[in-house]
Amino acid sequence: MGDVTICPICGYKLSGVRCPKCNAVYPKSLKEQFTFYDEFYDDKFLIISYLRRPRVYQTIANKILNISKSKGDRIFIDIGASFGISIILFQQYGKAIGVELDIPQLREWHKFLGIESAMRYINKDDNIKSFYAKLAEELSGEIDSIFIIDTLRYIPLPELIDILSICLKEMGTIVIKEINPDNRNIFVKRLSGEHSDVIMYSPKTINYIAQKNKLTISWYIVHSAVDNFAIKIPYNILRILRPATYIAVLEKEGKNDNYNTST
Repeated sequence: MGDVTICPICGYKLSGVRCPKCNAVYPKSLKEQFTFYDEFYDDKFLIISYLRRPRVYQTIANKILNISKSKGDRIFIDIGASFGISIILFQQYGKAIGVELDIPQLREWHKFLGIESAMRYINKDDNIKSFYAKLAEELSGEIDSIFIIDTLRYIPLPELIDILSICLKEMGTIVIKEINPDNRNIFVKRLSGEHSDVIMYSPKTINYIAQKNKLTISWYIVHSAVDNFAIKIPYNILRILRPATYIAVLEKEGKNDNYNTST
């Protein structure tokens, strides 16, 4: 794509790494494809995935979406499903679909867990935007919840949420957990080179995207080391506190008696 001079999210002209309008933080140039097929899933990532992610998903299911209290068959998508623990969790409540890179070691895990048929794989040669556009067309208006947990910044597609919002049912949700570039420590790490090749989404960025797609939004603070800990906070307080991570729940307006998103 070349050097980033115009913010792909809001269209504002950039003069540095951070968009002055929507607060997104950009690398010098945007990738068009994933580049970490061979190196991303190392042993450290495997350990983090197993120890932290299941707790986060359980907290979202129990404390934020109250999935166990809702009625009817539901369909979930996990973008960046990793080793598939989330798929096993959400299959308890309905149908679960996972999206991941087509990496041999991941396929082996998915086969071992019996969830390979629930996965959609992105190949090295796939056009990322075309892949997600096709997925959204296939599942248009069918999905109850889409999860993008610690994954959004790694996907080289600023329009991802715009595309995925097409999949949502009325009262359907997109649940995003991300690091916060408004946090001083996170941004200092970015300036020192960490996360320098990805798009970083601040709460203001997500708020802008939600408004553009006519989605309502709720904000939460969670802690991955504490089971079922989630605090809902107002947007203005979140902007003042600037936590290192946040959860945003984007909801499509409408009526759906079979799905409960109350806290």
